[in-house]
Amino acid sequence: MLNKHHSLADGCSLTVICSLVVWMLVAVCQAAYGKDVYPKQAVEIAKKYITLSRAVKAQARAKGLRPAALAPYYIYNDAQGKGFVVVAGDDDMGDVLAYSTEGTLDTLQANPGVKLLLEAYRQTYDVLKEGRVMVQRKARSGLFSKTVSPLLKSKWGQSHPFNAQTGYPYSGCVATAVAQMMYYYQWPAQGSGKNEYRVTYYNTMKSADFSLSHYDWANMLPDYNYPVSATKEQEDAVALLMNDVGVASFMQYTPASSGTQGIFAYQALQKISTILRLMPPRLSKVQLVLRRFCGRNYLMVVLFIWKVVLQVMLQVMLG
Repeated sequence: MLNKHHSLADGCSLTVICSLVVWMLVAVCQAAYGKDVYPKQAVEIAKKYITLSRAVKAQARAKGLRPAALAPYYIYNDAQGKGFVVVAGDDDMGDVLAYSTEGTLDTLQANPGVKLLLEAYRQTYDVLKEGRVMVQRKARSGLFSKTVSPLLKSKWGQSHPFNAQTGYPYSGCVATAVAQMMYYYQWPAQGSGKNEYRVTYYNTMKSADFSLSHYDWANMLPDYNYPVSATKEQEDAVALLMNDVGVASFMQYTPASSGTQGIFAYQALQKISTILRLMPPRLSKVQLVLRRFCGRNYLMVVLFIWKVVLQVMLQVMLG
């Protein structure tokens, strides 16, 4: 579990993230209006993922289909504390925004990063209510109808061994999220490019030549938590990757937290892999297929991808 004082919100701009969400929604091409999701319907969706208490079910029935009962999202915790689910308040957002098979989600005790994501969901909901989302319903239905289980099996954090080569207490939420996506594809084998910037808090320069980095994907573990006993090679492998992503994304380190702007996540991939030139074959083909066959719905696909990125970051923050 991550340090409760460290989250995506540390150094990340709420305006930037939420503006990205709003921009992607309004950029798609044809108008279509979703349906409100009432508590009773939300409970039925949540039941597919977790076990609900009788009190929660009774409360949903009592609220019925009253407009006053509508919400941007609904959070339900498993009755035995074995996970939670966040159900969307509008079906144009999809059924489920986030879920976990362990732990609970308490908005009163949530760290700033979780609150950041919830606010992004709320703003997305507000935009939908204003009728500014343009999604072709038929295409949307075909795109989201298939259920996909979580792609990432890794459960990385921000302390040891992930921070071992940064020289600071926390590796950073953006670095942790991006590094896990790179680990999923186990690419690239070697970095390229370099970056240098100033760590404001310590007033020191931090730099890295990524071309000197050879990423030992085979020695990286999906989970370093107890009771896993990692070797030095396994710890060094993930530490190098995490440090490089941190440098590439201009990570700002402090004794209590580390953070950067979300937009630098994309720039980090460009710096480390020169992504436009060295994109993995399967990814470049996917991009070409999306542009060629999705046509005016291409940006709708981008929205879906960003939704996945947000969920990855939520997973990072919850540990």
